[in-house]
Amino acid sequence: MSDQTRPAWIESAPVVLEIEAREMHERGEDPFFAVMDGARGVGLGEAFRVRNTFPPVPLFGVLEKKGFSHWAEELGPQDWLITFYRERAVAPDRDADDTHPKGAVRPESMPSPTPPTAAAAAAEADERG
Repeated sequence: MSDQTRPAWIESAPVVLEIEAREMHERGEDPFFAVMDGARGVGLGEAFRVRNTFPPVPLFGVLEKKGFSHWAEELGPQDWLITFYRERAVAPDRDADDTHPKGAVRPESMPSPTPPTAAAAAAEADERG
């Protein structure tokens, strides 16, 4: 992204999650669902990072629909750091949608997370301040 200006939030947003996708790729796993599960817990004004072997362009669009903007930096050959920042809130059903852009299905070894109850969501919001 050398042709774009580095966003201000990249320095100021609290990073609440780091996902190491390179190791998942080495094991032959698709990190998509791990990213979706992690993104669900990122609050407004917070960020999470994904370390990957390439810029996951389809993921950019999926997460944009969930209220995230992104910044991708190439650190070296097959070494990318992508930071996602939740800049707007979205409806819970949109946030829970984890439809894979290429039609892959969630592995049985990775059950879909249970949606939080309203009380649990309110308690989590209180903890964040």
